Amino acid sequence: MTSADDVPFETRVARVRERVNFCCANKSPCYVSSLAKTMTDLSNSQRRQTTLRIVELLKRDKSLQFKIDTIGREYIVSRTAGASMLPLPPPSTPRRVALSPPMPPSLPMPALPGTFVMITTLLHLQTLVASADLVTHNGPIGVDILGPTAALAVLQLTVGSTVFFVDCKLISPALVWHELRATLQNPFVPKLAFDVYTFGLLLGALAESATVCPLTAVLDLELALEAKTGVASDDAFHALLLMLGMEPPPQKHCHARAATALGNRPLSHDLLEAATWHSLLLQQAYVKLQPWLCATSDRLAQLEDASSVRITAALTSSVRQVAFDAVSQQLASVELLPPSRMDASKTLVLHQDDVTNVISSLLPAPWAAQLLAPEVLPHVHDIDLDVGRRPWAWVDPTAVVGVDDVARVVATVGGFGTDNRAGLARQLHRVSAMRNRNGDVIGVTMRIGRYMEGCADMLADILADTAKNVLFLGAPGCGKTTLVRDVARHLSQRHNVCIIDTSNEIAGDGDVPHHCVGLARRMMVPCLNAQAAVMVECVQNHTPEVLVIDEIGRPTEVEAARTCQQRGVRTIASAHGTLRKLLKNKPLRALVGGVEAVTVGDANARKGPDGSVHKMCAERSDAPIFDVVVELAKGEYDTWRVVLDAAVAVDAILQGKSYEVQVRTRSTTAFSVRMEQA
Repeated sequence: MTSADDVPFETRVARVRERVNFCCANKSPCYVSSLAKTMTDLSNSQRRQTTLRIVELLKRDKSLQFKIDTIGREYIVSRTAGASMLPLPPPSTPRRVALSPPMPPSLPMPALPGTFVMITTLLHLQTLVASADLVTHNGPIGVDILGPTAALAVLQLTVGSTVFFVDCKLISPALVWHELRATLQNPFVPKLAFDVYTFGLLLGALAESATVCPLTAVLDLELALEAKTGVASDDAFHALLLMLGMEPPPQKHCHARAATALGNRPLSHDLLEAATWHSLLLQQAYVKLQPWLCATSDRLAQLEDASSVRITAALTSSVRQVAFDAVSQQLASVELLPPSRMDASKTLVLHQDDVTNVISSLLPAPWAAQLLAPEVLPHVHDIDLDVGRRPWAWVDPTAVVGVDDVARVVATVGGFGTDNRAGLARQLHRVSAMRNRNGDVIGVTMRIGRYMEGCADMLADILADTAKNVLFLGAPGCGKTTLVRDVARHLSQRHNVCIIDTSNEIAGDGDVPHHCVGLARRMMVPCLNAQAAVMVECVQNHTPEVLVIDEIGRPTEVEAARTCQQRGVRTIASAHGTLRKLLKNKPLRALVGGVEAVTVGDANARKGPDGSVHKMCAERSDAPIFDVVVELAKGEYDTWRVVLDAAVAVDAILQGKSYEVQVRTRSTTAFSVRMEQA
């Protein structure tokens, strides 16, 4: 694998220069802050220093001009439209530059490429409906809705270069729908939207219908982007602009921001301007997509049909429905996938090894008979036996566990390992011992092992990316081991997979691994302290493509995982906690990049909640060992929170910000995906 230190400075200069050339060729500003996007393999401090060196180098180029906008952001433009873009040689000795250079006088922000108009009375709305702008407009009308509820919502209509904001609070939702219904449901008036899941519930509430589609002849450009690129992007609006060579708006448009801001009137000018930017850029994107949309006779019609299906689904749920493309093994919107390619969510199959013989052989007959009752057995998870106390897992309060009862279990399993665990050959059941100070077994916990075939399918797209290491996080009992076990089975169908099985928890006891792990091989670990050494030994001796570890919990195992990463072996592992808690765990936080304290300049100093300024800040110290983090919660076995870029999430946490997680939920027919802030 290539480390950050392996990338020459000349290469980084060339990458930055390519980005600057692209922006200048399209006559758009290139913000200096965006140059760091070409250096995602570096830590924040390394990225900042490298960017400063390259900017100093670019300032020597007479064909470029550095300017400052009204909010102090430095950007680069071409000094002349026809200026040549020649590659720059790196300086022999980079000159030291200040971290916080003084800001010269600022220039105005980019001008809004249109106007917006507030519609706050019924008369204004009726005038708009009757106007030539709406009736004879040549082109699609942009539609969006902002707000927490229909009563507080603002309906957004984009006609040409003008955005009309219709205030439902001041006019009333019923009157707004009455006046606009004919236009919104007119099949001969094309409409344009972007991700109707963001406003589908509001649209249904406005129309007071969750069954009749209130919007016809609509094209969802998010579906058009996915159809063109083959990728269901999370930040789809930014991806659309990037694909079309368009600069992002100066303000990020966010429906979540509007949901809180629209509770008060008058409306924020900044919010309206941000929404206007979003709508007008969407109209420009549609114009640029026209040649592709009309390249075949049926493409536009198919996308409109898919958009109509999406609107119907969005009227009752704001959660995007996706499935796995059986060909690409990537997430795709269900509206675009033909049935022949839809690898829908499979019904999970719960398997359980022969538990009848296990309970019968380990427990006294009266206890076994009650546990083996048909109405009890499916719910048995743990059986706890402590000398002198009542047994857990059944309801007879008069029974007491005797020394002989515990001794019978110990004799049947044949003793315990150094981790006080014992298993049964080729079975997933486990028996754990509790000892007194003399080392005598005074209690046992019998865990009934089960495995779920197909539970890893919800991560098929991530598992298909062989370059990504995956870390599963969660509390004990949330299903980490069950998921890791099925991941091993899933990957073993195409790759050489080796399991580091410290307590024979994943593949069961005995020399032959349990069949639930498929074709994966298994290396046993003689004792807990030897797990790190066995991980390295496996990589050195058995050339696995994928290494699976059930639990990483010690610093030596973290270093072993880093060694595996550096040798090009993909690693799948689990650990306790959540991402935020992991960063507070000093021995383990290197799994996601680690933390270091750095001193920053005045410009980058951070303000605390009390207004105090902190120049000593925490930053990520290295690249994460694990690229993707999957958080599991107890009881939520069909809902997982996926952090697709651990490095970005860790940086956000250390800066005191929230980070994006992709929430994946399994249903009987498909998967649903939504983005949340964590």
